[in-house]
Amino acid sequence: MLDSIRMCFFHIFKAILAQKAHPLSLSITFYSVLSRAETPDWRTLTACSPITTAHSSKDAYPKAKEAAIKALELDDELAEAHTSLSYVKMFYYHDWQGAQDGYRRAIALNPNYATAHHWYSEYLTAIERFDEAFVEIRRAKEIDPLSPSVNAQEVWILFYARRYDEAIERGRRIAEMNPEFAEIHDPLKRCYDRKGMYREAIAARQTRRQMVGLDATETAALKSAASTSDAAV
Repeated sequence: MLDSIRMCFFHIFKAILAQKAHPLSLSITFYSVLSRAETPDWRTLTACSPITTAHSSKDAYPKAKEAAIKALELDDELAEAHTSLSYVKMFYYHDWQGAQDGYRRAIALNPNYATAHHWYSEYLTAIERFDEAFVEIRRAKEIDPLSPSVNAQEVWILFYARRYDEAIERGRRIAEMNPEFAEIHDPLKRCYDRKGMYREAIAARQTRRQMVGLDATETAALKSAASTSDAAV
């Protein structure tokens, strides 16, 4: 049963990544389908993956919580379920202690699960335990070195730790290696803003918006900010 569950998780995760959906969608689809299956089959789960894009942000977290809890009722040693539940506890319910306990439990169950280390690093960043956050994200990178989102998290930690030059250097490198990864331009924009590099910040903003299909028209306010930046040079 457990091997079948792991295989299901692996294949549905690949399907969701291919759709560029938020990782939280994984728990909604995977665990909700799993909870209805006595003998889960990865083909069934993969076929259900399109429903992940239908969940609104309002509904996603409660649905993910319900599904993850159901999965843990079936098997309390699923690191993936503990990780998803912890993510929901942190970002939606602000249950900080519960999130920390869940992430630690997930990592203890499966030290090689990159997502647990990744999301735990987000938790540690949020409470400004930056040294520990770096430890976790670097462990995630050891496990999954080519993941754009894992690498981007290191840039976010550098940003919140106010290490802007390092964040910019790292972020630019990630953007070069992953030209289709739009989200790296968000922390880059914020770093440029903090350093007063408004022309670069605007370029990063516009690049991201274009990549995700949003309006990238340069407004009067943006032009004014760019002029201020140029005048300061």
